[in-house]
Amino acid sequence: MNNVLSGTPFEDAHIPYLIWWPTVAHESTYRQLVKVQPQMLPQIIRACIYAGYKDLFDELLSKVEPDLLLLREAEDQSDIYFRQALDRRTQSSGITPQHPADGDGWKLNVSGFFNGSFVNVQKFLDSSAVGTSFDGQYDGLRCNASVVEMNACLPDAWKLSIDDEKTVRRIAYEEWPPLDRSADART
Repeated sequence: MNNVLSGTPFEDAHIPYLIWWPTVAHESTYRQLVKVQPQMLPQIIRACIYAGYKDLFDELLSKVEPDLLLLREAEDQSDIYFRQALDRRTQSSGITPQHPADGDGWKLNVSGFFNGSFVNVQKFLDSSAVGTSFDGQYDGLRCNASVVEMNACLPDAWKLSIDDEKTVRRIAYEEWPPLDRSADART
């Protein structure tokens, strides 16, 4: 997830499931994704659990029926807040959490270390835009290229031009970028 929603909405056959790993998006990105792709609500709720986004989780919880995938994600987190909220929702609504559909069992095991969310559009990138650490699952190594990935995925209208006075601009869907393509051309 790289905080760029310019390709949404997705066709049903192309809706991604794993939208919180290895990079968790900014909370405002998930909030906007609910608006443009409401059928992704289960993935967004799971991303909120994984990222610890309690406010957005609380806003959306009444709109989803907890399943075993959400419960498993909540169990895997050290913060019991999410599991308790899902349990209350399940009990109050009389919902019986469902197993994944046939062929979707893999969704039970899709957690791991994540990179931070990057929301700054940069005019210039250099080698400092890629970082490494030793806490990853690939022989203990992890590479974080989220700065480069996010900037590479931007529509041209969102990129900072050479003539732009700013060297960095923040993507936060409450403020910017404009979602209307005609507005993109004006920024």
